[in-house]
Amino acid sequence: MDVSSFPIDKFRSGLDYYLNKKFNLSKVMTFTKFYQKYYADLSARELDAFEREGDDLTEAEAYTVSKKVFGKAENLVDMKALSEYLVKSLGERQIVDPLTKEDSIWSLIDFFTGDKEFVRISAMSETNHVPGRVIAEYLGNQLDNPRAFERLFRVALRLDKTALSDEFFAEVMGQLRNHQLKSRGQLPRSFTEKAVKDFYLKLRASKVELSPAMSELLLYVLSQKEMDYEVIDFCEH
Repeated sequence: MDVSSFPIDKFRSGLDYYLNKKFNLSKVMTFTKFYQKYYADLSARELDAFEREGDDLTEAEAYTVSKKVFGKAENLVDMKALSEYLVKSLGERQIVDPLTKEDSIWSLIDFFTGDKEFVRISAMSETNHVPGRVIAEYLGNQLDNPRAFERLFRVALRLDKTALSDEFFAEVMGQLRNHQLKSRGQLPRSFTEKAVKDFYLKLRASKVELSPAMSELLLYVLSQKEMDYEVIDFCEH
């Protein structure tokens, strides 16, 4: 069901109460689920309705869509501050949704990084995005998760060459190095040679053009896994 017509500002008083007066994590996370659905529906509607030439929006077009999507409720919640607070407070812990059995913070990050166009328009909002540094910090907290490799590189590809990429890649490299310092130089367990090689082969087959920061991250992992053939192949191409 499309909920994009719902007057989301009606949440303002209740959200203010559970955030600033009597903090209730369960209530806040229930709101974030509706928040994701609301903005997913609204952004899809605006992007589909916006007439443009080619596949990508110009900066002016993206700004117009951003204002249409986020403008009316820009001050409803400071998602930048909220996401940073949750990531720092929870650390390695998770908030497991009883229905999806998924970590609610991961669901929020997956939502904000799900589509490059959405990353663009949300990054133009003052408050309605999760900073790249916070995303990387969350992924760093979860490096012992069995899905850490898959999630980290999925997000890295989504954020590559976006407004969030600089701080994301700088922080994620720091998170990996910190993990290695605590683990006798070892990368996380999910960074198996098979997982890294399969990802590299899929990337080569896709012929996607990587930014210098994304290339540095991939080359770092390949070299740490001592995958010399892939390192040479990557440098040659």
